[in-house]
Amino acid sequence: MRKYFALSIIILFGIFGNAALSDVSITEKHYQRATTYHDLGEFEKAIAAYKKAIAIDPNSPIIYNKLGVAYSELKQYEAALALIEKHSPCPL
Repeated sequence: MRKYFALSIIILFGIFGNAALSDVSITEKHYQRATTYHDLGEFEKAIAAYKKAIAIDPNSPIIYNKLGVAYSELKQYEAALALIEKHSPCPL
């Protein structure tokens, strides 16, 4: 009985654990794509990819930070400041 219980836990973790991991990898994929665009100076494309990553993981301050930097590179300072004000752990 104990063997079947352990096996069922492993199977359940495999099913649900992979779903969680796939979300992380999709977020990471969008983040890496955004970073590549950012490094190439293609800030509009970087912003679109950062937004896709945020749609999947809205709790990542790093992604919001990089999105704000991309906006500032395009001299869209109001958009960058709005992100900082909304998502900064330290109030301005």
